[in-house]
Amino acid sequence: TACDGVTLGGSCSVSCASPFYGISSNATCPLKNINASGGLVWSEPTCECPDPTEEVEGYTKGTSGWECADGYEGTAQAICEPDIDCSVATELVGCDALQPCVLPPTADGQTLYPCLYDMTLCDGTTCGYD
Repeated sequence: TACDGVTLGGSCSVSCASPFYGISSNATCPLKNINASGGLVWSEPTCECPDPTEEVEGYTKGTSGWECADGYEGTAQAICEPDIDCSVATELVGCDALQPCVLPPTADGQTLYPCLYDMTLCDGTTCGYD
């Protein structure tokens, strides 16, 4: 690679390997390097996961990356790591579907007494019926 054998005081560019993409960084070899098995001073480039190969329910790609779609809440995150063969599968995580509220259980885990409390306007049920 371009960073193998960088001369003293020289530099090279470290970029994301395909299919990753992102912002490259520089690696430099110090003028007084004495480390025969390394010595490059560098920072990791900012690499992003490739897009999933299929559409994933609950996620949408916005101008600044992945977001939760309408009807979902959370913080969207793309996760991927190459396997031993450098194959990559991107997984989207962090968005959960919004759920309607249900009647709360009593302290002992039973359902509320439907003829004691009138919660029909809360969930559309009538007294004594689901």
